[in-house]
Amino acid sequence: MSKSPFAPIISANFGFFILTLLAYFLIMPEPDNLNYEGGDTLTKDELITAVIKNCKDQDLTKRLAADVVDATFDTISKAIKKEKRYSYPGFGTFTVRVRKARKGRNPQTGEEIKIKASKTVGFKPAPTLKNML
Repeated sequence: MSKSPFAPIISANFGFFILTLLAYFLIMPEPDNLNYEGGDTLTKDELITAVIKNCKDQDLTKRLAADVVDATFDTISKAIKKEKRYSYPGFGTFTVRVRKARKGRNPQTGEEIKIKASKTVGFKPAPTLKNML
C-alpha cells in the first residue's frame, strides 16, 4: 500500500492544518469571495475547486486538495464518533443525538411498524455562522 502524498502533514501538523483550512473558508464574510460558481448545492468537486482557488499556495493540485478535504471530513467524523461531540469555533457544534424506539406506519399498507432506536448527528450553528446567513 502506497503512502499518501500528504502523510508528513498528517503526522506532524494535521490538526493545525485542518483548522487553518476550515478557518480560511469560515472567515470570508462575502459568499462571492468563495469563488464558487455552482448552483443551489455545493458539490464535492466544487468544494475542492473552491479550496484550490482560495488557497494561497497556487501549486496545490486537485488530487491533493481532494485528499485534504476527505481527510478533514474523516477526522471530524472520527472525532464525533469518539467524543460524541465536535465543536469548531465560529462555525458550530456537531453532536450525536439518540432517537428512541418508536412506532411508525408503513405508508404503502398503513400497517403499524416498530422503528428501532438509532443515532444521528445534530448540528447547532455558532452565532457567527448564523449572522453570516
